[in-house]
Order: sequence, then C-alpha cells, then structure tokens
Amino acid sequence: MAGNHMDQQILNKTITISEVSTKQVKSGTKYILKDHEGKTFNFFTTKQDGTDTSAFAQFKNMELGIGSTVMIGYVEDTFPFQGKTVLTKKIINFRESNDQPTQTPLKAQTGRSGTNIASGGHSSDGVDWEELGLIKAHHNLAAARLAAGTDIKTVAGELPLYWNLCMEINRAVKRNVGEMRKGAFANSDANLVEMGKGNAWEKARSQFQEDLPVIRQDEDTSVEDIPF
Repeated sequence: MAGNHMDQQILNKTITISEVSTKQVKSGTKYILKDHEGKTFNFFTTKQDGTDTSAFAQFKNMELGIGSTVMIGYVEDTFPFQGKTVLTKKIINFRESNDQPTQTPLKAQTGRSGTNIASGGHSSDGVDWEELGLIKAHHNLAAARLAAGTDIKTVAGELPLYWNLCMEINRAVKRNVGEMRKGAFANSDANLVEMGKGNAWEKARSQFQEDLPVIRQDEDTSVEDIPF
C-alpha cells in the first residue's frame, strides 16, 4: 500500500462521469466513479473523525453526478490481493473545468486507408474522428427525438443520457468488433441482449424504444461504414 497522499504525486484528469455507485466497507462508505473511458476512481465519504472528506464535500457542493464533466486530482495506490497487485485511483479533489474530457494516449495504429491514427482517435492530420463521430451520434439521437414529436426542452435535458448511450455502444462495439469483422456478429438480437446488461443502456432503451427507428445492418455493410 502506498503512503499518505501528501507524499504522493497528485495526477490530474478531466473526466465525464458515466457511472456512480457506493460500497460499504469496514472503514466507511466508498464512492466508486467510472469515467468516459471506463476507468474507475474512488473516494471515501468521511474521515476517521467522522467529518466529510474534502472530495465528498466537493462532490456534494458541486452537485456532481452521471453526465457531469469535472477535473479530478487523484493518487494511485497499489496493494496485494489474492497474489496479485491491485491498482486503485483515489480522488483527492474535484475542480470546475471547461475542458473536454481527457483521452488516455493509445499506441498509434494505422487504419485500412493508411492514415496514422494516434491517441483518442486522432489522425496524423490532427482530425479527431472519434469526437466527430460522437457529435454526429448525438445529433442523430436529438434529431430522431425531435422528429418523434418530443419538445426541444425535453431533448436538451436528455443530452447526458445520449452521452451514456454512446459510451455504452462504444464499449459494446469494442468488445465485438473482432467478431463483426469475421462475420460472426450475425445474431444481432443476441448481441443486443448482451449489450443491454448496462444500466445506461437499459434506461436509454426504455425511453427510446418506441420513438427511435430501428437501424439494421445490411449483410454487405462493413463496420467501417458505420458513422460512429
């Protein structure tokens, strides 16, 4: 276990909160947050003297929740568990941020067209195709809701839900993209059931299943043709 966080390097990251859960442990109540990349962070609600931790006080005062974009300061701790070393990321503080969520750098890879694609979906010409795809996905969802007769104020209030839905789709596609390219993704209904295990998907599906048109993938459509 690492030492007191005063002796550790505090790392900073701008995140969009995609999941919030709590867990009761011996030392108190622990909040567990997942960000836009599926990374997990945690903080405790109280100190040993029973008062709120700084992180919990800020979390409450800033009224943070699913869909909130915020900068966090955190430290990394490691500890042994069942013969393995476990890494945890403990949030020390929250701060207001106008920045876009931080994308963790990925190893550069070359797409089919030969374009060099680096971290966060950026190509060598500086275009962030992942961001453009997410923007288009949000526009499509909003347009479909408006076309179904939903008023614009309701649609505006649903934007955080669109983000959660897009993140859930992203995770599902990344899990299944290999099978899709091999042609093993034919049973779309079965895969939608698997994809539907996430809470964000369930909420979105229950709200949109009667309003949104069903989009089916033609047999001769490859994954590269999907706009997001």
